[in-house]
Amino acid sequence: MHFAFTPLWAAVALACSVSHPAAGASAPLLEPEAPSLRSLDAFRSEGANWRIAGGLKGDPRIEKILTPAPGTGVLINTAAGPGGSHLFSSQEHGDIDLELEFLVPMGANSGVYLQGRYEVQIFDSWGSVKPGFSDAGGIYERWDSTRPEGRRGFEGHAPRIGVSRAPGLWQQLRIVFRAPRFDESGRKTANARFVRVEYNGVRVHENVEVTGPTRSAAFEDERPTGPLMLQGDHGSVAFRNLRYTLLGGPAPAAKAVRYRVFEGAFQSSAELDGRTPTREGDTTTIDGSLAGMTAPHALVIDGELTIATAGTHGFALNANGIAELSISGETVLTSYGSEMTTRLNLAAGLHPFRLVYLHNSSRGSPQLEWRAAGPGADPQAFTAGRPTPRATTRPDIEIEPEPGRVRVQRTFFPFEPHKRVYAMVVGFDARRNFAYDLAEGCLLAVWTGTYVDATAMWRDRGNEQIARPTGAVIAFDGQPSLAGLGNPAAGWPPAGRALLKPRGYTLEADGLPVFHYDYGSARVSDRIALRADGRGLDRTITISGEPLAGQPYLLIAEDTGIVSRPGGYVVGERRYYVEIDERAGAPKPLLRTDRERRQLIVPLGNQSGERAYRYSLVW
Repeated sequence: MHFAFTPLWAAVALACSVSHPAAGASAPLLEPEAPSLRSLDAFRSEGANWRIAGGLKGDPRIEKILTPAPGTGVLINTAAGPGGSHLFSSQEHGDIDLELEFLVPMGANSGVYLQGRYEVQIFDSWGSVKPGFSDAGGIYERWDSTRPEGRRGFEGHAPRIGVSRAPGLWQQLRIVFRAPRFDESGRKTANARFVRVEYNGVRVHENVEVTGPTRSAAFEDERPTGPLMLQGDHGSVAFRNLRYTLLGGPAPAAKAVRYRVFEGAFQSSAELDGRTPTREGDTTTIDGSLAGMTAPHALVIDGELTIATAGTHGFALNANGIAELSISGETVLTSYGSEMTTRLNLAAGLHPFRLVYLHNSSRGSPQLEWRAAGPGADPQAFTAGRPTPRATTRPDIEIEPEPGRVRVQRTFFPFEPHKRVYAMVVGFDARRNFAYDLAEGCLLAVWTGTYVDATAMWRDRGNEQIARPTGAVIAFDGQPSLAGLGNPAAGWPPAGRALLKPRGYTLEADGLPVFHYDYGSARVSDRIALRADGRGLDRTITISGEPLAGQPYLLIAEDTGIVSRPGGYVVGERRYYVEIDERAGAPKPLLRTDRERRQLIVPLGNQSGERAYRYSLVW
């Protein structure tokens, strides 16, 4: 049975930044709602430890209490421990798709309780390689004090991998939660379930049932609805970009009635006008393989779309070829080999649809996917057969870390707007990894995780030929790392304009690659290694000889903002840290603005002889 849910917060939705999805994941079909973080009106608390702020002061890497900065948009618990109170949403939820970002200082502990009963843990788990249920992203254990000693805690679920970031950096959670079910007499018929939990873009749980409230829940009973609770009595914590979509209501449905098949390679649905189909018949399914052939053909499916609840509906279409969707005689969505989405305002009732699929290539088997989402309803997949591959708990083909040795894989690397074809991915058994562009001499991304998903290098004869990171990714701008500038204010050359000439790489005894280049008449080496504490990367750029023209500069970081702090910098919206070389005689970094973005650059000197610069990336 379905339950009628009231909105989580009686507030006007504000524009929020979108969390980065996991590789292969799709964007939401409907815009989530969001509570206003201009005040605490959408919440209730018994204490004064919760504050609205515009950001954070201080250094959460060494301070245990977060200090609010003036403004709005950030929710902060300023209590360091047991003296704090929890924060509850004013209204209640049942099934929900919840997204939020959180930030913890060193050693902090908190949690997100769905319905005030079922906790996903928040903790300073930075550096945890094999996390437990009490680490960040874990589904906390239940507790029964009547059980024998050592068995009182049960049903805790650890995240699949550790992907926590350093204290003081923003992290992301997405939780798709299914509330417990009850019959008309109030008897529970189904347990609460975490359909999936994504932590920093990585799916760490899938279809996990909980038989009752987890430890330290606000309520010991179970009900169809309850408030969201943010834990406030274990440590200081900050939240922002809270967004949610209510689920569980009556969903849209699509039923196929008739199909037609046309043999041949077609580039548009207009080419089918006046043609006689090769085959046609009745059907009750929507399936890209209805034609029963892999040769080029067109498939036309007519049917009825049932809209249960009037309002805005989201649709997604994807195909190996061209797909076109019409509703009530109007073309609303066309896909050319990649997922396309649209949103429509539809009245409740029946709407005729036509779905045209042009499988216009003999490469690959027919694949067609059509998804929809309606107000307060679960997203629906209307198509049968194998869906387009998307993020799962584990990839089909995964390369994992090799203990005691550095992993090295030459590959194409996915990087917007185009993949980088002269790339290498390097992984360490401390679960710190990076992708490097040998043509540009630059870091493309770093991530915490197992290493890479090599499925796209081999599936369908390796059409994409890319290695995807299996972890929490921080992507950079992909510009050349070295450039000769006439003066410190000169524009940095974009990708494709690097003055470096690659000379390949050498491998150290443990397999670590060191990259080599010519820069005019000088020689450059680029060594990126795991930090001694395993919690970041050390990069050393060495130049020998004398460059031909201009002062050589090293680009360390570029983002919307870069803030100086003792020993280094905080980059972007607290995305990662840079620790700099402060030895006597080391060149001093310069902060500047280039094309409306902040850059951190270092002059490397154009004198003869060898000179080196070292800095660290910490996340």
